[in-house]
Amino acid sequence: MRPPSIALSVALAGGIVANLLSGSAAHAAPITTPNTTAQQPLKWTALGDSYSANALVPRWDPSDGCARSSHNWEQQLAQRLNAETPGWVRLTDVSCGAAEIDKGVLSPQTCDLLLGPPFNHGTCAWPARPAQIDALNGDEDVVTVGIGGNTLGFAGILAKCLEMGVKQGDPPTLGPGCRDYYENGEGRQWLADRFATLTREYTLMMRRIHERAPHAKVFLLGYPTVVSRPFNQTTCYWGNFKRLGTVRLGVDGDFLIALERRLNEAIRQQARDNQGWATYVDTYESSQGKGVCARGADQWMYGVFDDLVIPEGETKPADPAEYRCDLLDVLPAGVPRGEACTLIHPNVRGAANQANQMYAAFRSAGLTPRPRSKG
Repeated sequence: MRPPSIALSVALAGGIVANLLSGSAAHAAPITTPNTTAQQPLKWTALGDSYSANALVPRWDPSDGCARSSHNWEQQLAQRLNAETPGWVRLTDVSCGAAEIDKGVLSPQTCDLLLGPPFNHGTCAWPARPAQIDALNGDEDVVTVGIGGNTLGFAGILAKCLEMGVKQGDPPTLGPGCRDYYENGEGRQWLADRFATLTREYTLMMRRIHERAPHAKVFLLGYPTVVSRPFNQTTCYWGNFKRLGTVRLGVDGDFLIALERRLNEAIRQQARDNQGWATYVDTYESSQGKGVCARGADQWMYGVFDDLVIPEGETKPADPAEYRCDLLDVLPAGVPRGEACTLIHPNVRGAANQANQMYAAFRSAGLTPRPRSKG
């Protein structure tokens, strides 16, 4: 999904939150002849958005606006495989924060969709990124794909829920929330149209991937749990931007759960439609209870404006300005907030779970060093 430059959220909800305190896996068909000799490592190309780039897992590549982390789940998995058997896999990772199926995978990702780091750059700073699918050259053994949330418009939906979760006044009060807007109001047809676009573009993408990498096993990564029942109102209270900000958890929590399940089911259906060479990899069930509202090490998902979780071996600058964005200037003093515009993304623990679930899928397909050995 989108990386943490949340201009969209600010445009919809900034004026409201500024006054907030003013008044007070499917079974995989195994590849029979993967390139797993010492001379020919398994060739793996990774496509995806910020949930695959793991854009909020320090440290990230500052060179192209994609915020691709050196500790993203792909890197974690590649390192694990190569630690088990050196040279087992060769990874080409072109995942990019804010990528959509069309603008990102199938066609170039232009600068308006390249958002950091630095996340507060303000103006377009990078040339367009080539279409991710261009990284496929036909000799791939494995293609992983983590995409769809931005095509659905998840960032805009979250922004709308932030906006509708608070009612302006002196003092501001709880708003009606966004659930009725999307289920019965003006947003209902919009959301239906977005799911139709998601299905159409995903279907086209799958065909193009198979054309470009006809011998590859394709793994479709689902999205992890954002919020789950039972809702922790103590941790996830209204107005706490280290969690869900002004999203009305009690009103909109079930809507967000249903929305994410529907998104994942749409991706799972693509694997069913391409059974034999495509496999859905579920990260949702394994992350139940580990979302935005969890505590401590059980929290695998950042809130809207959260503290960064630093991977082992990494250090954090004393003044991490590159983590900031314009939301910092919108929220008044006293609002619970962290140090970075994290906008509901996996932290390094969430990335580790993504890697673990994909490892299990690789193993089911006979693509891990164990119990299979090279030679």
